[in-house]
Amino acid sequence: MKFFFIIPLVVSSFFVKAQVLWDFVDPINVAENTFGNTCAQLLIDPNGNPQIIMGKPNEGLYFVSSDEGSFGIPQIIPTGENISIMNSNGPNVARLGNKIGIVYREVSMGISSLKFIQSVDNGTSWEESIDIFTSENQSFSIPMLSYDSNGNPFIVSKIGESPEIIEGFIRSIDGGLSFLPFVNVHSDLGEGVTCECCPSNPLYYNDRYYNIFRRNEDNLRDFWIVSSSNGVDWDEQLDIDPIDWMINGCPSSGASSSILQDGRILTAFMSGGNTSPKIYLNVFDTSIGADLGTIELSTNQVPNQNYPSLASGFSHTAIAWEEFSDGVNIKLSVASNDNIPAGLVDEALSLSQNIEGSNRYPDVVISGDKLFLIWQSLNEGTVKYMSGTITNTNGISELNNTKILLKVLNILGQEIDRSEPNQVVLYLYDDGSVEKKYIMN
Repeated sequence: MKFFFIIPLVVSSFFVKAQVLWDFVDPINVAENTFGNTCAQLLIDPNGNPQIIMGKPNEGLYFVSSDEGSFGIPQIIPTGENISIMNSNGPNVARLGNKIGIVYREVSMGISSLKFIQSVDNGTSWEESIDIFTSENQSFSIPMLSYDSNGNPFIVSKIGESPEIIEGFIRSIDGGLSFLPFVNVHSDLGEGVTCECCPSNPLYYNDRYYNIFRRNEDNLRDFWIVSSSNGVDWDEQLDIDPIDWMINGCPSSGASSSILQDGRILTAFMSGGNTSPKIYLNVFDTSIGADLGTIELSTNQVPNQNYPSLASGFSHTAIAWEEFSDGVNIKLSVASNDNIPAGLVDEALSLSQNIEGSNRYPDVVISGDKLFLIWQSLNEGTVKYMSGTITNTNGISELNNTKILLKVLNILGQEIDRSEPNQVVLYLYDDGSVEKKYIMN
């Protein structure tokens, strides 16, 4: 069975700085719920096609590819039947070019193993999994994955026993065939350990490894950014979270980051230090190693917010998050990169208002001028998918810049003003092609 998403539709958002021309009115399912939806993560291949990794506990991890406007049948990834699949503890996925890496926990006979599996051909086939270490040697949890610019995978994982849990950095120097012993990335930060159940956020930029994580110092749980040029000496350490949230318990929520064209790192995270849990945005300048400030995503009182996902392209940045209001709903904000982070503030578009129950764990990606978004519908047991084209403020963006729009017709064939909302219209182009669209306020 294939799930099609090729009908182009225009939906105008309420953003002042950016709009999205959605490819369809309502979200679609990536696959049937028999394949599960746990730990769903979104990738975009080098040709701009969305790919989804998702799992079903006690059954396995699936890879869903797409081509020419349709999702294929989910294919099992050969991780073995003992893979642990949990929203809170992985697996975690990263890609670089045609390489797709997955880091995960395997649990057998009460022993956990940290493992890595990789495809080097865009998910067509998978290499044998690599054993990194087992819990017989070292306790660990929540492994998170990224790649350096040379195609070498690296992992940040919680390592150790409470209350002495550290951020362990583990890297490969041979493309993922083997991994070096772990290094403590915050050994120079003095007292305080990592927050034991908040995922880390590793990334690589301009020949430097970065890790953004929630620290725990006597129940003060705030976010830090640390970095290293060699993966051994973590000589840059900065507190980027002024909220100073005191909480006797782990929030189970990590950060999401994207890198802007000018080298700034934008990070979104949740904190409940001031009011109810809210999303905050921080900007860090990599060129001078400076914190440029942190602001609230919503300046007004809002229901609980959590699990932000950030993505930046060459011209725009998007943030998706979940918000507790009549269930749990997915929100989205998009802004031009020349107005970050202020352009994202107080600009929330609700995407799941017509889907009952809990809509959780969004994942957003921007590729070129295309925006892709998935999330989990817990009531349905499916992964929801949306995509669209990011436009300027006039809300009209030609999907093919080589075509010239000649006229717009309504369903009766009458020429109309293309800005008229709430109707089906036909776009006629100079190359003879016709696109059927639906324009909504």
